[in-house]
Amino acid sequence: MTSREIQEQTVQLDDVDLHVATAGVPSSPPLLLLHGLYDRWESWGSVVRAFAPHYHVLAPDLRGHARSSKPQSNYDPQDYTRDLIGLLDQMNVDQVVVIGHSLGALVGQFLAVDAPERVRALVMVDPPFEQTDGTRAWLEILLDAKRGDVTHTYETVKELNILQGDEREWRRQTDWLRETADGPFEAMITMIDDGRAAQLYEVLRRVTCPTLLLQADPSNGGALSDAGANLALEHLQNGTHRKVDDTGHSIHIERPDEFVEIVTGFASDVFQATE
Repeated sequence: MTSREIQEQTVQLDDVDLHVATAGVPSSPPLLLLHGLYDRWESWGSVVRAFAPHYHVLAPDLRGHARSSKPQSNYDPQDYTRDLIGLLDQMNVDQVVVIGHSLGALVGQFLAVDAPERVRALVMVDPPFEQTDGTRAWLEILLDAKRGDVTHTYETVKELNILQGDEREWRRQTDWLRETADGPFEAMITMIDDGRAAQLYEVLRRVTCPTLLLQADPSNGGALSDAGANLALEHLQNGTHRKVDDTGHSIHIERPDEFVEIVTGFASDVFQATE
């Protein structure tokens, strides 16, 4: 097996099973890749293979997604982080650089707070800090779409993404949305309703590890505004910022080569500084 080959397995934890893809040599510095809402590890695509020659890559399907367990409840950030700590324990991985996209970025943020000894550094890829009534409406639309029949799901996905993507992409999103549990959507709606989403910036104050805030272009579909990025940097103790212009929310998919270059540079500096 070469370092670029990807292996998949299911790791049994106390209350859930996590499906996880791994690549690279276990003795290499570890990276933990966390996908976004109704994504799965495959959303990292060629990025995993690009990291593999230099890093030990772990890319799980989060609870409620794809081939991991889908419990009826328990989708708060702390539930995800408890899973990830258990995953690292089971795989004998001590510290990781966490790379999280969207929902995965928020989970990574809480992991860095809940288990700071396990997170050497954090890369937050276009995190959705700015949860609004519009965000809530979007979540409700997706939840309604996934609960309907396949045609309803597809038509909703197409309508939401009519200016981006194509038939193949809309079909993929339809399948992945339908294979996601209701819980992740319901939990995010509850976070907005009870005010916890409005406190996400305050949580950043408790993140002590080196953190790279990787921002997409808000005018091109990015979730984080320029003002939001500046506010996040004010709250981070050890934060740096990169903005990728002319790129939408999924930087790692739209600009994989540039993404790998940016993240590799950041991770290399972190690992060298701690040797």
